[in-house]
Amino acid sequence: VTNTSELTANTEHREGIMKEFVQKVRILTESLPYIKEFANKTVVIKYGGEALKDEVVSKTIIEDIALMKYIGIKPVIVHGGGVEITELLNKMNVKTFYKIVFS
Repeated sequence: VTNTSELTANTEHREGIMKEFVQKVRILTESLPYIKEFANKTVVIKYGGEALKDEVVSKTIIEDIALMKYIGIKPVIVHGGGVEITELLNKMNVKTFYKIVFS
C-alpha cells in the first residue's frame, strides 16, 4: 500500500519526464529542416568574444558543435575576425547570415 504523498511524487516525476520528452521532440522537430539543409556541408562558426568568457555558454557551444559533427555537418571554428571575414565573403559573393542561439 502506498500513501498519497508517494503517489503524488510518482505522478509529478512522470509528468516531469513527459514534459522533458515533449521539449526534446519539439527541439528535434524544429532542427530537422536545418539538419537536412546543412548535412554534408561545411559551416564556419565564429567563436570568440563574450562566449569564451562564460563557462556555461562555452560548454553548450562545444556540445552543439559536437552534435553538428555527429549528424554530418562539417563545422570549422574560427576565432574572432568577424568584420574581416564578412567583408571577404561579401567580396566573394558568398551569402552569409548570423543566427544567435541560446540553449
